[in-house]
Amino acid sequence: MKKNSVELRMELKAVSPIAIIENNVNEPNGNIVTKVKRTAVVVKDENGEDRVTEVGYLPANGIRGNLRRLATKKLVQAVKENEGITELKDSDLHAMLSGSGASHSALTVAQANEVREKNPILSVFGTGLLLQGKLKMSDARPKVDEKSWQLIKRFSFVKVDDVLMGTKYANLFSKEQIENWEKSVADNSEARRKDRENKKLAKESGEVFDESTKTKKSSIQHFAQKEYIASQTKFFSCFSIENATELEVGMLLHSLKDFVDLGRVGSSQNIGFGVVDIKITDEDETISIERVADEEYIFSAKKDMSLTGDFKKAYDAYEAFLKKANRDNIEIISKF
Repeated sequence: MKKNSVELRMELKAVSPIAIIENNVNEPNGNIVTKVKRTAVVVKDENGEDRVTEVGYLPANGIRGNLRRLATKKLVQAVKENEGITELKDSDLHAMLSGSGASHSALTVAQANEVREKNPILSVFGTGLLLQGKLKMSDARPKVDEKSWQLIKRFSFVKVDDVLMGTKYANLFSKEQIENWEKSVADNSEARRKDRENKKLAKESGEVFDESTKTKKSSIQHFAQKEYIASQTKFFSCFSIENATELEVGMLLHSLKDFVDLGRVGSSQNIGFGVVDIKITDEDETISIERVADEEYIFSAKKDMSLTGDFKKAYDAYEAFLKKANRDNIEIISKF
């Protein structure tokens, strides 16, 4: 840890598949696909030539959002315990949780300094247009090579009640039934493509296309595919803070520890997605925060934290800050 600045490195490994969702698309064959977030990268192909491909990644904003929510939860719990209160103002909670606050007028230099001094969360992560955050973070990306695109996989799923609606087997289905249904969707898609071609040919030849022969669209809502990033994929990211106070560094360390302890990212966590191993270090290895999942029981994990020097002082300083935190440390944006 350099004077008034922090630079950290983070490595995440997917213990289970990860789904960082971008959007849903309808493919030409009729499939509905839930896509993962991608970013374009330049790689060398087998001939050594540059080409553009896409890789799945973990956006910095998503990780930042997790960190600020964990930090907010810890501070709010501390204030509630210290003062015995049950409610806090929405505007202040929203400012800490999501960075909202753009509707307020700009802060003066003195007001901004007061916010930074009393609330390290707002100072580090920022809030709307009022206060610029000090934390800078990169997206977490896999190491890029010509096979990086293969890290994105798909699985299929079915809304069973739609497939067998009205039958006595409404909650059961067989592999053959699903395969037959898939074929019917594909056949329907092909028939509709031919209809479009015939309609175009009729128009070009001056004939009238018989709309009554047009194939009706088949419902495809009950069959879909979801993309995910394959397990064992490793991602790399980094953090930096400049002109940081001891409390700001301490707050960040507390939120990073809570993030590592949680060990979850992305969606579909209810079916086991998003479990990650995490390791956070600095260049001099004076800090190490780590989570390593059990190979057989992935929700269990070994967690370890080692802090020395200024990092240990900063962590302990924020621990002491939490023990005496009060409403004045939270209800601050609403007063301006």
